[in-house]
Amino acid sequence: MREQQELNPKYTIADGAKGLRAGQAAAWPRIPCHGDVFHIQYQCTRWAFFLERRATGAMTRRQKLETQMEKAKKKRRGHKLSKKLTLAQAAEAQAIQLADDVAILINWLSNDVLTLAG
Repeated sequence: MREQQELNPKYTIADGAKGLRAGQAAAWPRIPCHGDVFHIQYQCTRWAFFLERRATGAMTRRQKLETQMEKAKKKRRGHKLSKKLTLAQAAEAQAIQLADDVAILINWLSNDVLTLAG
């Protein structure tokens, strides 16, 4: 019946769902089934976006503390915010570095590992 409908693929693409893979194997036992990369790329993109937003939040917190520090210095009370500002600067640097590193890894994964040959 499949041949009558001219449905004779060279291969299929499916994620890791067992039911989908079993159905494909039952319908086309001799047709290879390649794994999809959409889901892993989608999850990576969501993770990168989360880390980027987290870094942006750290930058905003540091900027807010710097503004507060300038006001406090005018009143000779800058020492009260110096530790908070130092910690915020460190947290910002760490969040930015992590977001940048993960973005590089995701780019590598997408463009070098998961890309189909040719």
